[in-house]
Amino acid sequence: MPEEEKKNLVNSDIIKAGVIGYPIKHSLSPVIHGFWLDEFNINGSYDKLAIPPKFLETAIKELIHNGYKGFNLTIPHKELALDFIDEIDEMALKIGAINTVKVNNDGRTYGYNTDIYGFIQNLKLTCPDWDCKKPVTIIGAGGAAKAITMGLIMEDVEDIRIYNRSGNRVDELINHFANITDREFKITKLSLNSVDSALKDTELLVNCTSLGMIGYPEFNINITSLPKESIVYDIIYNPNETKLLKMAKNKGCKTINGIGMLIYQAMPGFKSWFGIEPEYSIVLENKLLEKLK
Repeated sequence: MPEEEKKNLVNSDIIKAGVIGYPIKHSLSPVIHGFWLDEFNINGSYDKLAIPPKFLETAIKELIHNGYKGFNLTIPHKELALDFIDEIDEMALKIGAINTVKVNNDGRTYGYNTDIYGFIQNLKLTCPDWDCKKPVTIIGAGGAAKAITMGLIMEDVEDIRIYNRSGNRVDELINHFANITDREFKITKLSLNSVDSALKDTELLVNCTSLGMIGYPEFNINITSLPKESIVYDIIYNPNETKLLKMAKNKGCKTINGIGMLIYQAMPGFKSWFGIEPEYSIVLENKLLEKLK
């Protein structure tokens, strides 16, 4: 067979996936999937796809037409995509957000959420003695916050406090989870003035906003009242150490960044698109940390 024909045959067999966001420049997901593609010698690609929200539905159709087998969704698409993905996993519907989409052989899309898995696995890996019976305070009420709230409820956390600049978003989140009756929990809406009091007995503080991410405003909430025994978990991974984590470390708190969550949440998608289930790797973690220096 001529070399050109061989080349075309190989290219036609490439399994294509990617991550969709706006902005997307900061994303390290291509590094993760590229690492696994090399590790398992898979003829595949994983691309950064900068798509504004108003073009998301059209862009997804074009990606499918161009042979993509799936994609991840990041800010600000996790909730928006619910309106036009063909089939959505039951847990993702309960969360109200999706971050992973698989394209079936017939071209129909299946959406699900791996943020719960990523968040909880990273928390347990870093803090195996975490006490789920103590209060958790969450900053933010968007798609990531919904997934993390659901994950905490599934882990039997009974006391969840949430602050968001827009209080209406918290009301929507609370109403969203009101129909979960098989778990004992309460979700309290915090005002900016009540955050300080809530932090005094908080065991786990989670930032689910973009505050502190490269290109976004800094985290500006005072954590002085947070006990030094607390865990501070910032799901942001770029930069590796946000202002929030620096403040928490100075207090003596245990800190967790978003790198581990990013790796764990990527595993199910990689398996669904490329057919192999990867394992957590310190080599990969260090590779990502190097990218952030």
